[in-house]
Amino acid sequence: MRKKRNASGMSIIELMIAVLILLVGIMSIVNMFISSSLNVVTTGNANEAMNLCKQKLEEVKMQQANYDIIVQGVPYSYFGTTTIGSCKGTWTVTIEGVDEPGEGTNIDYLRVTASVVWMENIEHQRRLFTYMGKIGN
Repeated sequence: MRKKRNASGMSIIELMIAVLILLVGIMSIVNMFISSSLNVVTTGNANEAMNLCKQKLEEVKMQQANYDIIVQGVPYSYFGTTTIGSCKGTWTVTIEGVDEPGEGTNIDYLRVTASVVWMENIEHQRRLFTYMGKIGN
């Protein structure tokens, strides 16, 4: 006579498939955490670069009283190096004269551009600009 076999347990194949599905889920979650932490670093570096651009524009705007002297040296640019996060970068400030069409060749106002370039895995750049004019006559 044959004995009945109890089929209530899991086979080794079923166990291996369950472990494989669990590992795929865990690896997806780990990948998400790694990706998001890299995005946090990149975003922090971009914010730092934007703050440096704002600082450089403010430095030029502080020279508003010397507008006539600045206009004589236009176009003009200067640059320097900086550290963005743990990356080396460069900043540049460019001052250009802008003429209104039909108003002759006089410089009516200045366009001031500040840009920061740094290298993480790829090259990143942030740029801000503003316009500056003479105050009073």
